[in-house]
Amino acid sequence: MIKKIVVVGCGKIFQKHLEAIKIQEKKGNLKLIAVCDKNLSQIKTINLGNIKRYTHISELIKNEKFDIVSILTPSGYHYKNAIQFAGKAESIIIEKPLTLKISDAKKLTTACNKKGTNIYIVLQNRLNDSVVELKKAIDQNFFGKVFMITVRLRWSRGIGYYTQSKWRGTWKLDGGVVANQSAHFIDLFQWLFGMPKKVFSKIRQMQKIKKEVEDTALAIFEYNEKNKLGLIEATNAIRPKNLEGSISVIGEKGTVVLGGMNGEKIINWTIKKNKKVQSIINDKFDRKSGHTKFYDYVIKNFKSNKKNFFNANEAIKGLKIINSIYKSANLKSEFNIEKIKDTYLGK
Repeated sequence: MIKKIVVVGCGKIFQKHLEAIKIQEKKGNLKLIAVCDKNLSQIKTINLGNIKRYTHISELIKNEKFDIVSILTPSGYHYKNAIQFAGKAESIIIEKPLTLKISDAKKLTTACNKKGTNIYIVLQNRLNDSVVELKKAIDQNFFGKVFMITVRLRWSRGIGYYTQSKWRGTWKLDGGVVANQSAHFIDLFQWLFGMPKKVFSKIRQMQKIKKEVEDTALAIFEYNEKNKLGLIEATNAIRPKNLEGSISVIGEKGTVVLGGMNGEKIINWTIKKNKKVQSIINDKFDRKSGHTKFYDYVIKNFKSNKKNFFNANEAIKGLKIINSIYKSANLKSEFNIEKIKDTYLGK
């Protein structure tokens, strides 16, 4: 059965979703019937053929019958936009992050659960072949006790990035390198290694570009398990271009480094097994885009009715870590992540 889909938000990320939706259209799984963006000129720049265009969500909901909506608006609008579709759509796809406020995420989840609407958060890096292999290995205890995990996000976001749209670089609608660029890596951090217990962090604005938010952050994590530590080093102040997005795992029996820009390559995989050392290097995984893989997953999940691992509760875990990093930086002290209640962006 073909699912009818509408898209709200036609900014920079829209093209990736459009390409993935077109692939599903060719497979006979989806049909894009309408898009919505408050900026009419933005919609007019996109070649959409006869697909209907709206500038108000209320008009879209009133005039169209659809199964799925993809919310691609600025982060600070996710709750306001998505809540309107609770009970109106079978499923809501939301670009990361779910919301900026933990309280909004919980209210949206409650409303959708009551009205029978599924939520899928676009955390597509979980589907990287390298990440899938690492997840399997960790779950099967290949590395023995994992005692240190590090994330290094070294990207470049200059003045051109922040002047693309007025919402970029604001606390209200965006957040800094922690809430925005690091969101996928923070999700992988907890997806692979579990929720940390405590964090001590520092955030700074190193590049004096006109923006409110931080561009550099360091966060050290402790876990409930004794002698297990984590580190996230994140900056979008690298010049002149992106350098890396990597994850390192150090365990009793082996070490793994995933690299590239999104942890999509195995840079090193060394493990001691049966008294022999095995090494793997693989940067030739499936090059299919993350969004294409994500929509593949969503369609398969519709058909299988299996548990959705892109659900809102999973996304809330990342929100708790993000806001705890900001809270610790604000307090200038270690913070217990279990005590986080809501957003601390910009405070």
